[in-house]
Amino acid sequence: MDCRTPEPQRRSAWPRPIAWACLLLFVAPWLGCGDIQPNWRRTGQTGPSRPGPESRKPGPPADTVAKAPATTRPAEPAAPPTAIDDEPTSPYFQLVLFSEPASPTAPPNFVHIQLQHAPAPSVADVLRRLYVPIGHHGQDRYVLLYATEVEWRAAGDFTRLFDVVPSVDLPDPLANEPSKAFQQAIAVLMASSRPGSVDQEALAGVAAAMERIAAAEQAVPILRWAAAMLAGDIHANTTFDFNRAEQVFIAAQSQAPAGSVEAMNTLYARATAHLANGRKDRAQPLFTTVVSQLTAFRRSEVYHRCRRGLEKLQGQ
Repeated sequence: MDCRTPEPQRRSAWPRPIAWACLLLFVAPWLGCGDIQPNWRRTGQTGPSRPGPESRKPGPPADTVAKAPATTRPAEPAAPPTAIDDEPTSPYFQLVLFSEPASPTAPPNFVHIQLQHAPAPSVADVLRRLYVPIGHHGQDRYVLLYATEVEWRAAGDFTRLFDVVPSVDLPDPLANEPSKAFQQAIAVLMASSRPGSVDQEALAGVAAAMERIAAAEQAVPILRWAAAMLAGDIHANTTFDFNRAEQVFIAAQSQAPAGSVEAMNTLYARATAHLANGRKDRAQPLFTTVVSQLTAFRRSEVYHRCRRGLEKLQGQ
């Protein structure tokens, strides 16, 4: 997938009232179409569980691909967009994971990735730990919805590394090649994180393996970032070792380019871990950094969560 940053939208040369009138006449017959319901709330879930900011309808279609790329090396994270237009006509970007061939009649505003080995919900669960979608739903055909193209493309790039058969056995030692070792740990992460059957001991082993990959100098920075993020996620949400989680998240931060979506997501992970540990004083400056310095991603779910978190802390 092409991870290049989208070009900023050009403003129409038409007078604004005329342009809007023409646009409404053109798109009116198609409003309401699409695979994702347009009334989702920004809760990270697919249902209207609680009120939130207004939803926006999907806009221009994105390119469609038949299956994940054949390579097993993740691309470097894209630089943040230089400008983002926040008008209501902004598009959603949909990532569709499935095992069967794509329907030829599928809408064109999706990226379809055909999985060869892993169940779609398992792949989506790992992706959501790195790149938080606005919404997600499905089973055999799993859809993740993103508001920014850079998150959408980054999540798609990682999908090929997560397409592995789940396994309960973590090899000892791990493979020498970092991406192969990463896949071995991902396989156990998937098998040990199923709803109702979380294996804390196995996940502690996965966290240790991910930390070794994160420290491997021969691994590319984006892989080291992902490994550290997943290790930190396990420490914060499964073993509840918050001090270790903070240390690992800081290691992830060192691998994320300044101003990137990966840097933003790391700050968010650190802040939420501090909140879970009762350290609001440490969470607030991290939320503040995202809200004040990473406005290029203000459409993203993570940015919205940071803004809500900051508002809540400031109101206490």
